[in-house]
Amino acid sequence: MRRRQQLDVLRIDRLATKCCGEILAAAVLAAAPDGVSTIEQAATYAENNEVISIELVKKDLFFGWIYEDLISIKHSLSQINFEEIEQFDRAKQDTFRVLDIHLIAICERIENNTSGIKACIKKIFANLTKRPKISHIALQLLVSVREHLESSESFVIQGWRSDSKGRPCGRRRTAVVTTEAGYAIQAI
Repeated sequence: MRRRQQLDVLRIDRLATKCCGEILAAAVLAAAPDGVSTIEQAATYAENNEVISIELVKKDLFFGWIYEDLISIKHSLSQINFEEIEQFDRAKQDTFRVLDIHLIAICERIENNTSGIKACIKKIFANLTKRPKISHIALQLLVSVREHLESSESFVIQGWRSDSKGRPCGRRRTAVVTTEAGYAIQAI
């Protein structure tokens, strides 16, 4: 019954991992260490120098927030236990505390108006004149992250957005039985 949601959780985890790598590479490109001038070189540098790359991410407020949000999304996904959810489904119990609460946390990390992933990327692009160190290539990586988030057609995340036509983020279901249809979610 939850197979589609399980696949979406795995896909979202892969997406968050890919976005983490792209944010690390963008931070490396923005810092421009010696010998790093291409996306491939930045990705290799970030992979071989993870601690330094994370420090570079944290030097930029928005890069840091994006990276922390992506790590938080991965953590929320790791908390979802589909065996436990199936037990709740069989017992016709509300899955709010074992599934819904994690999906709400993910949506908040993406959609938060001040420090969410989309807001941070938007602010980076809005303040390009104040950010001369961000290279054109680094901006391409940020566009890539934004495109991943906006084009992702997730069955799991669609209905949890605060601007969705379905149930808004944070509002608990009152029905005893939760079904896959109750989790139809718009794209991130």
